Amino acid sequence: LVVGSLLVFTALIVVDENYLLIKKEGEEIKFSTDNGTTAGIDNPYEENTWDGTEYVNNRVLNSTSTDYGLKLEGNLGNVNFINNGSITATGSSSSYGIYNDSTMGTLTNNGIITATGSGSSYGIYNGYGAIGTLTNNGIITGTSTSGGYGIYNDRGTIGTLTNNGVITRATSTNRNGYGIYNEGGTIGTLTNNGVITGTSTSGLGYGIYNNKNYFDTTIEILLNNGTITGTSTSG
Repeated sequence: LVVGSLLVFTALIVVDENYLLIKKEGEEIKFSTDNGTTAGIDNPYEENTWDGTEYVNNRVLNSTSTDYGLKLEGNLGNVNFINNGSITATGSSSSYGIYNDSTMGTLTNNGIITATGSGSSYGIYNGYGAIGTLTNNGIITGTSTSGGYGIYNDRGTIGTLTNNGVITRATSTNRNGYGIYNEGGTIGTLTNNGVITGTSTSGLGYGIYNNKNYFDTTIEILLNNGTITGTSTSG
């Protein structure tokens, strides 16, 4: 009976998905737990809090059927998001722990944000979005056999990025590994008080990569009080 109960419980864990979309729709901020098919103004998770300007996640947000654990869309104004729990995405193609294409106030991670997959994986992906302040006090990681990133700023804007925890691109088997990748984006001040690392077994490893090959890519101020490393075992 105990074995049977454990098997049933394990099955429930595998199929149970609790991801979240927060978006500005008209004049209202709405929430969706079905990838935007339906959306309402009420906070869908009772463990979490929402006071109209600050959303706090205290639970596990996870998905294997969508490509994100949390997605932020539209002009959210001065809305702040705080993660005290775990946000994960696992997929066979691109995966995003947090996918941001919104304009928002602050994004703070006190927990764990991860993305895992065989395609490109991003702990946090800021695609054309604008984040006033991004602070990591926990762990942000992307794990993939190809193209993975801890934080990827893709033609977006981050006013202040502060790392007090760990930002990492876990081992890549056939691509480069990046802790923070900035491409075509602007980061005002990047301060590292923790650990930023990128690791690859076949390509190159970069702690921070500021790609200026194709776009106007800028990190205005970079301050390092911690550890930034890039590791490759490919020789």
